[in-house]
Amino acid sequence: MLTIDEVKGATILAVDDNPANLEVLSDYLTEFGFTVLLKQDGEKAVELLQRKLPDLILLDILMPGLDGFETCQRLKQSPDTKDIPVIFMSALTDTVDKIKGFELGAVDYITKPFQYEEVLARVKAHLTIQRLQRDLQRKNYELQELLERERKIQEDLRLNLSITLPHELRTPLSTILGFAQLLMNQTTLLEPTKIVKYAQGIYEGGERLNHLVENALLYANLKLLRYTPHEKWTWQSEMTVEAMTLITAIARKKAAKVRREDDLTLELSPACIRISPDNFEKILFELLDNAFKFSEPGTPVRIKTIVNGHLCILSISDQGHGMTNEQITRIGAYMQFERKRHEQQGTGLGLIICYLLAQLEGGVLSIDSKIGQGTTVSIVFHCEPDRAQTQTQITQPQEAEEFVKYSKTSEPAPPQKILKRLYDFALRTDIQNFVDQLNQMNTLQVQYPQFVKKIKGFVDEYRFDLILKYIGEFLLEKEEQQEVEQQD
Repeated sequence: MLTIDEVKGATILAVDDNPANLEVLSDYLTEFGFTVLLKQDGEKAVELLQRKLPDLILLDILMPGLDGFETCQRLKQSPDTKDIPVIFMSALTDTVDKIKGFELGAVDYITKPFQYEEVLARVKAHLTIQRLQRDLQRKNYELQELLERERKIQEDLRLNLSITLPHELRTPLSTILGFAQLLMNQTTLLEPTKIVKYAQGIYEGGERLNHLVENALLYANLKLLRYTPHEKWTWQSEMTVEAMTLITAIARKKAAKVRREDDLTLELSPACIRISPDNFEKILFELLDNAFKFSEPGTPVRIKTIVNGHLCILSISDQGHGMTNEQITRIGAYMQFERKRHEQQGTGLGLIICYLLAQLEGGVLSIDSKIGQGTTVSIVFHCEPDRAQTQTQITQPQEAEEFVKYSKTSEPAPPQKILKRLYDFALRTDIQNFVDQLNQMNTLQVQYPQFVKKIKGFVDEYRFDLILKYIGEFLLEKEEQQEVEQQD
């Protein structure tokens, strides 16, 4: 049950034809912080309820004109007042009268003359029940919204599976079958160079088909982890990877394969990232595959890492077609954008897999994209602080400007407990849920307005990586302060 401090401030309407009863009730309940409205008959009470809705009604039964039973009946017939708890007050002790009151929708019954401690206890109990019911209704509403959102996602997935995946599978299959038919029909006439060319076409088609099938299976397995969380450990690893070495090797190999070695730019800082090597390689492969696939030869593809304390931010940028904010927020498995207007090769499933793998390893993926200007996909990973650079190497003026833009505010930071709570929540959720959590922390917004303002600025840019970096800087500073204090 809620304490008196938690329910005080509630508005109570008391209806009784005896002014003395109303005065005593009002004085008593007002002492405990309630706002009390008084009416001496049912008609006036009904009129008042058309303008102002209380949290609870204390209603006398025996009144001239519209009595308590008729008043309650009217209230329960109106959608605006039907959910307001009604407690009857009466000297009537007949069980029939009590049953009639409950049948009309009353929640309780207080017998006159009043025991005011009993009145307070019953008022508090039913305000608690009302609060819990409202919370339950709100949670049910939120659950229905989540279920509807999930249903829509599943429907989008089903539609995209039925429309896009067959097309994507047919393309490499057509290539394989076409070259195979040429080989069969012209076996004796083909020159060796032609045979090699057709065989290469068959191999590339098979490779693409294999990639599509592997991604479809991987996506399905990752989504199943939602229902079997106890199996997550089989996908995770306590191992670390030397990011610079692995990124360099994979990026150069991929660039060479698509004959775009000159387009590749590497701006890497040493970092030891806590992640399964297999998961890291898969993330790199898919992001690079998209960057090269969706940009024209001769345009740059840039890979950059920034180390900041316990965090490493990996970003891969291209100057391809780009996406709108709406498209970014609606990214779904097997979804492609503007297929008729702009050729998109692949199902888009790779980006979803990267998001799920990063989330599985405690990382956060974000997308920054503009139509006609290109796309940057960033992932924030945890890294080993003892092996990572303690200071970020800034080699370009643009990077220096970026770090000034996202530097900490000069005002005091929130307590470490709140910072950790926000940081952990940011790692586990999406933008909308994070904003909802932030908005519920009223004290934080009052005491640290600049901190909240800066966080919301990152939210507006869909930059979870910067949220983590910003909060992480404060956490790192507080940890260093604690170490100094312990040494003293």
